[in-house]
Amino acid sequence: STLSSSGLEIWDGNGATGHIVTTERGDSYYEVFNRTSAGQGPRVMLTNPKCLTPGAPYLFSTKIKVSGPYTSDCSHMEYNNGNCPVLMLVYRELDTGRQKLRRLGRFEGKYLPDDTWGIFQLQILFTAEEVGPTSNNQMMAMFMEGPEASLDIALDDFLLELAPPGTYPNPVQVCAELLPNGDAEHGSGANIFPFTSVGRESSVVTDENGNSFFRQSRLGSNRLTTNLVTGCVVKGVVYRISARRFGSIT
Repeated sequence: STLSSSGLEIWDGNGATGHIVTTERGDSYYEVFNRTSAGQGPRVMLTNPKCLTPGAPYLFSTKIKVSGPYTSDCSHMEYNNGNCPVLMLVYRELDTGRQKLRRLGRFEGKYLPDDTWGIFQLQILFTAEEVGPTSNNQMMAMFMEGPEASLDIALDDFLLELAPPGTYPNPVQVCAELLPNGDAEHGSGANIFPFTSVGRESSVVTDENGNSFFRQSRLGSNRLTTNLVTGCVVKGVVYRISARRFGSIT
């Protein structure tokens, strides 16, 4: 249930030019350029959507960078959060041949400078029409669109992964804990479910004593977000929330 950027051969530019860029350190990422419309960008084919589970929360995470072909070219994203990248799902019904689109989420990287890596994370729930054993689709893909056509879009560390079992509420006592996995003990790496990161990179880190915690780089206006188990919240009841926070300058 994991899809990562290690299989770069399944990527294309959705009508634009895509290629793999290898840095001086030997790292690779996928970049799309020569975009002629805002609807073009990195696209990955989901080769077997029947293997995905409808209704189950998936964590989508990727590093993303928007840059112009000239250093003087600037994305509106840097100034007013406009033209931000949007993650789209597209699939074609086998019986009718109709193509369907669904917007999965929008990158909220406000004030993220151009040519700077940011983190785009979402929780995605696929429907039974889209994925699973009863789905009947000829093809399925996820792609990025949004920034103006003159700009390049790069992705790295792409992840689509089911949330670990320990991040769900206890099925015997669903309302016992309104923020599952608040201690980060059930996450790993970029999988910080049920939390998501807005703007900068977040990850689960385990220290030398075996304690796991969430780490977010360069906080600023960036933040960790999560949804409460709202069906368990009782009107008029006082709830207590606590957390440990440590900040450092590097």
